[in-house]
Amino acid sequence: MELRIFEFIGKTADYIENMRDELEAIKLELELYFNQILAGSDEGFINISSRIKETASLKEKIIRNSYYKNYDEPQQLIDNLSDLIGIRLECRFIDDEYRLYKLLLKYFTKINEDGYYYNQFNPAISLALEEKQPQTQRNGFTIYKIDGLYQKNGRRLRFELQIKSLVNLFWSEIEHKIIYKNDAYVLADGFLKDIMVTVKNIFTMLDNQLLILYKRFNSGTTIGTAQQRENIRALLSKSIFDIFAHKMRQDIGFIVEFRSSCDLIIDYIIMKSNVDDTASYNALMVDLLERLQTIAARQIEFNSEITFERPYRLENPVEKRLGDTIASLINVDYRWHLFFTILFELEPGNNAEDFENFITFLTQRFAASRPFHKLHKLFHENLTHDMESSLLMKMADCFETYQNIDFIHQDRIDMIQKVFGDIVKFICMSVRTEKEWQACRTIFLDMFALRLGAMLDMKTDAVLLEECVNAIETSMLRPRIRLHLLDYITENVTTIDGVVRHLDKK
Repeated sequence: MELRIFEFIGKTADYIENMRDELEAIKLELELYFNQILAGSDEGFINISSRIKETASLKEKIIRNSYYKNYDEPQQLIDNLSDLIGIRLECRFIDDEYRLYKLLLKYFTKINEDGYYYNQFNPAISLALEEKQPQTQRNGFTIYKIDGLYQKNGRRLRFELQIKSLVNLFWSEIEHKIIYKNDAYVLADGFLKDIMVTVKNIFTMLDNQLLILYKRFNSGTTIGTAQQRENIRALLSKSIFDIFAHKMRQDIGFIVEFRSSCDLIIDYIIMKSNVDDTASYNALMVDLLERLQTIAARQIEFNSEITFERPYRLENPVEKRLGDTIASLINVDYRWHLFFTILFELEPGNNAEDFENFITFLTQRFAASRPFHKLHKLFHENLTHDMESSLLMKMADCFETYQNIDFIHQDRIDMIQKVFGDIVKFICMSVRTEKEWQACRTIFLDMFALRLGAMLDMKTDAVLLEECVNAIETSMLRPRIRLHLLDYITENVTTIDGVVRHLDKK
């Protein structure tokens, strides 16, 4: 003889199947009603979807909740089943979920004898709006889930109304179909729960990033192509920071500030990708966000030594000086270690190749100083090359002393290029021939080092300062130029008694 439980399940399934057409009509009525309420709203609403509970799902729920013990007849169960019909209001962003909920609160203002709220123009459809929303689920995440009641023509049915953003809709599908419906997973497993929390947090960060992008491009103002590209750049930089900050906190328990490094990494990726129009910027954005989602699912070790698959190769002397200095710091200075951990995760290929490409990019960024163009206008190619490469090498020397990663961030690069501009101006004022350049070459390079050191708040090299002052005072430069040079190198540096003196006092 069949167990009573399965007899009850069979009768309930048959009962629902017999009323399938009526349920479909009620579902359509509910869908049209809520669409009428929300159509034209400016609360992020994009779609309504609905479903009638499937037979297999109903059978599982009857067993899981022991409904066969509480009800004698299928109709009793159906009358009390809260989600026989499901209505889902879909919106763009997580913030829009709250806005749609507030809109329902404003629309359903009358209360009936069951404690449900309805609109005076349609008492047949009501919502239980007294419950706190959003509700916290067993998995710890929140959801807008509202009980509904349909009463019309003698038929009384319960339905469930949910409000979900696109990100939460995607998340619920993953959780339901991959986890909840997969017997291979043990939901009590703490590790699994941690992984699911991580994935959910990543989706939430993605929603925030998309919301920022939406607001930027739909602000009601016309923005130019340059501004659009800057918006994309800022979005991608923030995306990198959010993902890696989250992964870092997971791995080592704290976060080291690295927002400026994210800006530089984005500039490097943009340069390497050779994007030059809005379409290619958009394509890069999609590609990089996909990379970030892949990275988000991986485990990253922020305390493991970085290695190269082969010795890196840098032929340019400036590149080699910069590269050697940085390579010596990668596994010693944690901010450098973090920078290249992120860069190597984001960029395909081997670490040595990525390192070479980045050092070349960095050198070109320093060499792209606009003041260098003045040298090309005044001097022949070989002399210009010597002046430019000498200044860049001196900059690399300064970096070898400074070593801080701030040196390569944009504000410091702007500072360095400002000093480049000052020195080039003095060169153009003082030099006419290659012979004159060679005679004054050391003066200008030492001036660059002293001035840059002062701007970077480095301790003034007293010996170098004295040597530079003496060299200026004994040079063949015109007196007024010598005075300008002395004033320049002693500004914002600690002077040395008896060393810094003006020509008119000699």
